[in-house]
Amino acid sequence: MVQVPVVRHINRSSISEAPDWIVKILRPLNLTNEALHFALANRITFGENIAAEIRNLRFTTSSTYIASDDFETITFNNVLGTKVLDVRIAKYDIVADNYAPITKAVSLAWRELDSVIRIEHIAGLADSTEYTFTIIVYI
Repeated sequence: MVQVPVVRHINRSSISEAPDWIVKILRPLNLTNEALHFALANRITFGENIAAEIRNLRFTTSSTYIASDDFETITFNNVLGTKVLDVRIAKYDIVADNYAPITKAVSLAWRELDSVIRIEHIAGLADSTEYTFTIIVYI
């Protein structure tokens, strides 16, 4: 990995041989250097780097979820201003007093219609169980 440059700010006094007009470009240059240093030092978030929305969902599956693939569609508006590329599961848990890991593969089926995201099925869940999901919607 490339090392982050040490110099983040250039003062007029450090380039005394430069012409007087240099002060007019130092401010925008220093602002850019600060932002670049911040980004390269791994302090940017997913949302700052990629047009994305992080959503937290909480729902309970039906008592016939496994036997009949009975899943109530989850809908929400696309607030990103352009068609969504993907919806990913970032994290999921069972809401219960006794923690139990989810042991099956979990995936979701979604589509976008008229700027509305529709999660039409989530595979790998159990009947009559409450879940929390964190999903990332991005373009």
